[in-house]
Amino acid sequence: MNNIMPNFGCLEGVRVVVAGGGQASAFCSCLLAENGADTIHIEGVQGMDSARGYHAMFYGNEHRNVRELALDIPSPEGREIFEKLIRSTDILIESTRGGTFANKWDLGDDVLWSWNPKLVIVHISGFGQYGDPAYIARASFDMIGQCFSGLPMLNGTPETGPDFAKPMVSDYYTGFTAAVGALMALYKVQKTGEGDSLDVTQYESCLRCQNFQIVEGFTLGKEPERYSGIDGNVAGDAFYKCSDDRYIAIIPAGVGPMKSLLRILGLEGNPDFEGKIMIFKKDPVSEKFVDTIREFCAERTLDEVEKILGEAGVPCSRLMSYGDMMTNPHYAARNNIIEFYSSQAGRNIKASAPAPQFKRNPQQIWRGGALKGEDSKDIMAELGFTEEEMQQFKDAGAICGVGL
Repeated sequence: MNNIMPNFGCLEGVRVVVAGGGQASAFCSCLLAENGADTIHIEGVQGMDSARGYHAMFYGNEHRNVRELALDIPSPEGREIFEKLIRSTDILIESTRGGTFANKWDLGDDVLWSWNPKLVIVHISGFGQYGDPAYIARASFDMIGQCFSGLPMLNGTPETGPDFAKPMVSDYYTGFTAAVGALMALYKVQKTGEGDSLDVTQYESCLRCQNFQIVEGFTLGKEPERYSGIDGNVAGDAFYKCSDDRYIAIIPAGVGPMKSLLRILGLEGNPDFEGKIMIFKKDPVSEKFVDTIREFCAERTLDEVEKILGEAGVPCSRLMSYGDMMTNPHYAARNNIIEFYSSQAGRNIKASAPAPQFKRNPQQIWRGGALKGEDSKDIMAELGFTEEEMQQFKDAGAICGVGL
């Protein structure tokens, strides 16, 4: 296992500490680690992150580049270590129920800023650090965040009813939101020398990403309508089955693409489609338009349909399977699939490469998710603790890990 972090990326020299479990904080911290931040995940001495037991390779991927410290933060000895760590930290990400740090552990923002005035504090929770007291301390997972935001009401079909957006979009939305917010605050620190505190919730992250439906809902009092296909208003935006039982997605919109598509479908010159650059579902010709696309695809293989439409400039894509991705030339040319070793998984794993891709400061994956406390000894030494002190902390139950 490689425990020596290389220097690379746009965030080289930035230290990130993430305390607590859950996918949202893990994804957020992993995004920063992929770009060169020295990211340290604190896991409780007594328990363990639930993701370790959920799927070893999942943990190996979502905690890649992250160093592991097993520490009992609220204990007197753990607090001493935590304070020393925070003094050298740029961004702290904590994911506990609302109010845990401030009210249960006496580690509110003001306490943390007394240790490090420049600290960016990112609180990730289901319902936030303030609001209705009945909600603040409620537990939350991905599905809970989705439901409280109303997102499942937009998903599913009229036949099946509401459904969760997959996979774990509440956690991933929240992770992205937290990462962007943390970097905004870190930029401001460079200007003012003063840290900030972010209150990031699962449900608000989902609430922000609901397209036109949320505007109609809040402005017009209109509840969202579930629909089959890609777009609820535009005709033709959908998945189509080809003769080899594979599917292609097509979005016919715009002057050039629509003109090309009408020609390919044999509808060019048809007065019903004259001047059309987009056809809406309420249009009288929408059903004929969609039926013609469906028939065109059903008579040809996926490869044939994709080649014809792609060369004509019509936006389309096959529904990629993982097998497709492994052999696709564009995936290969852009190195979209990478391989690395994870000690948590106990093997090499293949996963998606970091995104976006930087030209001058490229990301690296220098290792996968590690074992609990795998870096405890190294991190404690970096903080200046001696072997004797480490043993005392271990005997007190404040730390644990490999080699201690």
